[in-house]
Parts: sequence; C-alpha cells; structure tokens
Amino acid sequence: MTRRCSLSGLWVSALLLGTLSAPTSALASPLSALPSSPSSNERGCQWAERADFTSAVERASPSVVSLAAGERVNNKLKLAQAGTGVVWAPGLILTNTHVIKGQPEVRARTYERRVVLLKEVARYERLDISLLRAQHEGALGEPPPIEKATQEPRVGAWVAAIGHPYDMYYSLSVGVLSALHRDLNSPPWRGVFPGFHQSDLTLNPGNSGGPLINPCGEMIGLNTAVMGEAQGVSLSLPLSRLTPVVERLLSEGRFEPSYVGLTLKYVSFKRAQRAGLPPLTGVRVKLVAPQGPGQRAGLRANDIIVSVEGKAYDSETELSWRLISTPPERPLSLEVARPHKGGAPERLTLTLTPVHKRERFVGPPSLRP
Repeated sequence: MTRRCSLSGLWVSALLLGTLSAPTSALASPLSALPSSPSSNERGCQWAERADFTSAVERASPSVVSLAAGERVNNKLKLAQAGTGVVWAPGLILTNTHVIKGQPEVRARTYERRVVLLKEVARYERLDISLLRAQHEGALGEPPPIEKATQEPRVGAWVAAIGHPYDMYYSLSVGVLSALHRDLNSPPWRGVFPGFHQSDLTLNPGNSGGPLINPCGEMIGLNTAVMGEAQGVSLSLPLSRLTPVVERLLSEGRFEPSYVGLTLKYVSFKRAQRAGLPPLTGVRVKLVAPQGPGQRAGLRANDIIVSVEGKAYDSETELSWRLISTPPERPLSLEVARPHKGGAPERLTLTLTPVHKRERFVGPPSLRP
C-alpha cells in the first residue's frame, strides 16, 4: 500500500510502500562536494514546443537507476519497497528516503543492467531525500550524472517522468507543469517544506525518487508524491530546493535550516498600492518573533521585503525557502519598503541563526522549517 495523509478531503500519497517522517538526520561524516554535469542548454538544446521527448529520454535514461529494498531471506532479497534513483554526481545516487527507509539491503539496477549493493551515506528526512553510494568502490560503473536545468521551468511547459512503476523498467510519463512551488498544508509536509512542482503527468508506485525532466533531458525535480484521490496531481521536489540541501550534505554531512523569526504573507493589491509598489511586488512581513533574527535586523510587521541580495521576490514560498536554506550566520542584504514611511526602500542586513538556537516565541507560529 502507499502512505497517505489527509489534505482537505483529498489524500497525499508517497509513491511507495514506506513512510514519510519528520526528524532530521544525517549519516556518516562530511563528504566531498562533487561537480555537476554541464547543462544541455550549453550544447544548443532548446525547449520543445511540443511533447517530443525522444532525445530527452536518450540523454537522461543512463542517469536513472531502479532501486529495490528489503531484507535477505535464504540468500535472496525479500522485496519490501521499490522505487527509482537518479545519478546526481559521479558515484552518488539521489532518491526519496521513503524508498529505502527501514530496509537493511538496497540494490540498484543500472541502465547497463548492473546489479549493485548500495549504502546510504546521508539523508535529510524532512525533505524526504537520501544519498547513496555503492558498497564496493567501482561497482556502479560510470553512469553519467544527470544534467540539471539552469533555468526555472514555467507553468505550462512540457515535462516528463522517468521511473520504474510496478517494476516496469524505464517507463516514461508525459504531462505539463501545472504549478510551481505548491505548498501542502498537511502532515508530513506542513511547516517543513515550502513548495512542490505540480504536474498532471501520471506517477505510480515505483516512480518515487526518479527525475522530472524537461524536453532537453535536464532534471528539474525529483518525483515524490501524488494526491491519491485526485486525478493528474503529481508532486515533485524542485531542483532549486534539492541543490542547496544536497550541497550541504556533501560538504558538511548534514543540513540544518536557518531560523528566521518571521511569518511571511503575499502582498495584496491594496497594500502594494499604499506602499507605492507595482502589483505582485515583494512579500509582506506579517509577524516578527521577539528577539529573533528578523527583529534584530530591524524588520517590523507590515514591512514589505522587495529583494534579497538584489533578487526580487513576490512569493512568500520562494522567499521562505531562500531564507531557511541560507547557511546560519551568513548576512543577507534586504531591500525593504515601509508603507507608513513611503519613499525609497530601505536597506537592512539580516543574519540568520541555527534552528536549535531559536528563542522561545509564545504566540502565532513564526516561520520555521
């Protein structure tokens, strides 16, 4: 069966036997950061105007593996869970934690049909991602790391999923991107992860941990869940969310979100007008936690954060992730508009702190991972 959790009368399903739980953990010692492969856009590939993925599949499939997890009984693997993985960097496989969680043995089957025993080397369970390597060096061969998109996808663009649903190897499912950075106000994701890519392609058990690709064969997300009682609502972890987490797991052996001490909300048309801003500009500060990083930076309720480090934001989801994924103690330059003052936006410096150092805040919940 699949794990499901209620969502306003609907259901969210992890695409596999297994669980999604919230605690953070990291396995093993810090790993060496690994280079990513060049974008196929650098080789002249352009976004297709129609859903032709023939070349994309040829490019991406060698970077995809099938995964089988279970325990050994009478010298055979008793399968408990199955899914998909993607070669993120040389010798390193990325998948969803729920694909392998709780199972003593994990095997990969590569595009070359090698069968390889894997070991988990790091995980960030709150984002449902795990990193794996071959138990024996060189056993995986040299499958190419998947090419990663350098541009944010756009709603309405063609996308495809490569995976192994129901043990049907290297199956392709095609659809369009329905929404970017879709929040789920439901366990196990509430307050944990801001924003999935939503698409209308078909995902089935076994697709978990496989890549969501564009028509150039570049990865734009990791297929993770579906809304079980809906039709055509598939959810993928965006590349922009995965990259900073994987990089920190590789360099530090763990990922710790930063504490911001703010509650953020979109800017309504009237508020933008009162602040002298164009519509769809900035993100409003709704609440500020006492003694938190936001208050120490000088932020106040109803301030409008226009940009961070020169990059404009108009989505509370996008800005939330930018802040909590920034390493603690790294100062950020904010451009802030204050409706009650008018005039040009002010410059403030926000320095975040680790989550475990956040101050007690009694009242409405502040922004936290």
